[in-house]
Amino acid sequence: MGTILFDNEITVIEAGNISHSAQSLVVTFSSFGDNDPSLPGFGQAFLEKNGCFVIAVKKRADNWYRDLSLQDFADVVMPFCGRAKHCFTYGASMGGYAALYFASIIHAQPIAISPRNSIDPRFFLPEYARFRNSWPNHDLALSAVSNPGIRPYVVFDPRVKADLTYIDKEVRPAFPDGLYTEFAFSGHPSARAMSEAGHLKSFVAGALQGHAMPGRLVSRAVKRRSATILNEMSKWNLTRKRLDRALRLSQAALQIGGEQSDFLYHKGALMIASGNLDGALKLTETMIGTRGGSASLFHRMASLLVRLGRLEEAVAAADAGLELSPQSIGLLRTRRNALEKMERFEQAYADGLFILNSGFGSASDHLHVSGHLISMRNYAGALDHLDSSIDENASLLALRRRRDCLDALSRHYDAVEAAGRVVSLAPRNVADILHLAHLNKRVRNIPGAIAALDDGIALLPKSLELHRVKRDYLMAANRLTEAVDAAIAVVKIAAHSSNDVAVLRWLRVRQMHQQVTVAGRDNLIRWQDYAIRIPRFFMSSEPIAILDTLVSTF
Repeated sequence: MGTILFDNEITVIEAGNISHSAQSLVVTFSSFGDNDPSLPGFGQAFLEKNGCFVIAVKKRADNWYRDLSLQDFADVVMPFCGRAKHCFTYGASMGGYAALYFASIIHAQPIAISPRNSIDPRFFLPEYARFRNSWPNHDLALSAVSNPGIRPYVVFDPRVKADLTYIDKEVRPAFPDGLYTEFAFSGHPSARAMSEAGHLKSFVAGALQGHAMPGRLVSRAVKRRSATILNEMSKWNLTRKRLDRALRLSQAALQIGGEQSDFLYHKGALMIASGNLDGALKLTETMIGTRGGSASLFHRMASLLVRLGRLEEAVAAADAGLELSPQSIGLLRTRRNALEKMERFEQAYADGLFILNSGFGSASDHLHVSGHLISMRNYAGALDHLDSSIDENASLLALRRRRDCLDALSRHYDAVEAAGRVVSLAPRNVADILHLAHLNKRVRNIPGAIAALDDGIALLPKSLELHRVKRDYLMAANRLTEAVDAAIAVVKIAAHSSNDVAVLRWLRVRQMHQQVTVAGRDNLIRWQDYAIRIPRFFMSSEPIAILDTLVSTF
């Protein structure tokens, strides 16, 4: 145990064994999950063994050092900086971010491995939602607190999207002359793979001596020594649907590195990808039972139970995970989905609103909430919600729900306009075309309904449903000649449908009837007069009755 220099009940700054002969002072920052200040600081043993004087910044909670102001840090550390020839900051992941953030105020050179501030709103990751509002909000950009002349040593895995984004958009602009080293398949953070591959000590020692570093560390040559690299390669192959290779690499990682939690977690992902949901569930339950539950494990368990149709158990698993991480967006979504399937829409709606109010809801989350309101027959509320979230890039599902809400609220003309927008985006969707035609018919715009059907038929000439509806609309409008043509088109597609053939015959009879009406009314009347003049003993009363009936129907 060293000398406590600072303790605000969250962050502890502790000086290690003071060496007056040390040429280098290294200020280290603990990583995510390392929340026991009684333990040595990050890399402290190695650094002190190599003659460095270490000041370890530790913490009791994962807060990305938000409780520690730049001035408090400088007041504590600066008096020691003048005693050493060189001053460095050092950390990985959260600690790597802190090494970059606090370096400039004490004129130190950072050594940062996979630096990332996962609760910065600009780079926020949903799995860290429970930390977002737990600490004071002072998300200063690195460029606002950095000296661009400082040249940090930075190592990261370019295949980890979140790390690459943070490096390119946050670190490089703040430190344009930094010394950046890529280590593919090292994962996040890269420190463990570097250690397994024999790179970590040499890299840090070289940085302390001011050596130039390679722009890239090679993974292939050392992968057989690093279980982490093998596991990361397996993940990469899984994303490219190379399942067999991913399985072999995962098995190799487990053989070399043992049954570490992240290796087993990835094994579960492979089982899911191969369709072995029951096996993945059993593995997840075993991990929870033997290693203790975590939010991510309960999330996977709940998701698997939903897919297996065990919805009550899924809700219980999600509840257990939310006790550990009450603001976990992933767990809330999974519980919401299970509640939807159980038709417990009011509870699903509550979860959906919580997700949206967290500030990290997606377009899909907005759709879920509108779906809950529709299921509860609150069409006005659903419409208000959709109107507040729909923009020019709105999804088809959102536009369809808006159309349906307008229809349910009897806003028929607005519904026609909304349906037209849907069809413009999905011109080959038969159901959407029919809906547009139906809405036009409802507002008695038969020409508009026929036009919508004609547009659809032009794109889908063999759509039996479109031809049938067009035929029926034309029949209803008494446009018999066009109805016959439409009926012929139907029979050409469905020649074996006796009902469609019967409709065509009936339409032809009506058409002939109509033609006779127009051209032969006067002739029939003359025949009637002539028939009356024929002596009754030459003609029975039946022909006269038939003529009377024909004339009366015209």
